[in-house]
Amino acid sequence: MVEGFREIKQAVDAGFTGDQLFICPDYITFGQQLELLNPLFEQRFETTSEVFKKIAYRETSDGLLAIFIQKKYTSGNKIKFKSINHYTRIGRETW
Repeated sequence: MVEGFREIKQAVDAGFTGDQLFICPDYITFGQQLELLNPLFEQRFETTSEVFKKIAYRETSDGLLAIFIQKKYTSGNKIKFKSINHYTRIGRETW
């Protein structure tokens, strides 16, 4: 679940697939940009301000809340971490 135009756009740009878009016209602040988001979601719902207050967790969400499909990772998408063998103490570094 992602709230706000900028955050929703970042999720889309990161490759997440939109599923549901909830729009509250009373709070909408990015009207023209909304047209860019509409085709990216299979389902779109217009809500009242009372309903939106109950489903939103932020106070400033631009009147937009989106549900994205969770990415699935396979063994081919392994994340590798480099081992760190050093630490820093106040006043002295050890490598």
